[in-house]
Amino acid sequence: LRISFPGYDRGEELGYFPALVIFNEGITNFFYNTFMPGGSNLRFLNEAKTSELNYEIEEWNTNGNSYVWVQVQQFTNGCSIWAYWGPSTDILPSTTNGATWSQGFGSVWHMREGGSTNYDSVARYLGTPANVVSATGAIDGAEYFNGTNAMISTTYGQPSVTSYTASAWIRTTDAAANRMILSDRGSGSGQSLSFGLRTAGGRPFFGLDTTGITIGHDADNPINDNAWHHLAGVWTTPYGTQIATNQFRIYVDGFEVSSTPVLVGTGPYAPLIGAGASQIAYHQTWNTNLAANLDEL
Repeated sequence: LRISFPGYDRGEELGYFPALVIFNEGITNFFYNTFMPGGSNLRFLNEAKTSELNYEIEEWNTNGNSYVWVQVQQFTNGCSIWAYWGPSTDILPSTTNGATWSQGFGSVWHMREGGSTNYDSVARYLGTPANVVSATGAIDGAEYFNGTNAMISTTYGQPSVTSYTASAWIRTTDAAANRMILSDRGSGSGQSLSFGLRTAGGRPFFGLDTTGITIGHDADNPINDNAWHHLAGVWTTPYGTQIATNQFRIYVDGFEVSSTPVLVGTGPYAPLIGAGASQIAYHQTWNTNLAANLDEL
């Protein structure tokens, strides 16, 4: 089965990019009864059929859509890969060992476990939920956080970094201040690259957040319209460089958005390191919770 990816409108080639493939029986010659349980005999090849590709099955649903992340070696507009399946009973290591996310991903949370333990796809970090419930997602399932006492405490810590990207699908009406999607400040000393909504009114924020210091950007326009948005924050600077506002960028639905610099305190020097236990939808120092549906963090 040939799978093509039209619509990518950027000039650069993306190397070893995890692309989402959605299967269902509306696809010609695709029938669930030809697969082993769980889709374990599914395989992918590159366009030239010379190399097998890493993949991870997020959900295998024989009654509807199945969601599979495939690491495409050379992702460009209109590129193709091949899916095939047969009698093999072997399970590829890439489906569980994080190889699909090998190119710089620190953690990947599909946000579909609800109130059960959440598992990261990169290194099987654990996420312990409190008062989290399952919800309809932008991709597959999502998780709903009530803004009062819902959160996930993870075993993933923001490592010592000179570049960092955080991204998520979010649907929210939250208009309160200091509502973070992801943070790792701990009790106050962590050099957290915090990602969420900082000022009242639902405007995205991304930046350094630590004791007495806030350096980053607030987006100029809110996203709390109860619609799904893909939100991303990007930071990079050379080793030994002082942290400054011009190092931060915010993207909404694939486009960089206008934003206002935030500068409180004197910036430390790269690299930055978190407290060691990232929080989802909760900020430990501020004791604030985000009200939102979150997917694919």
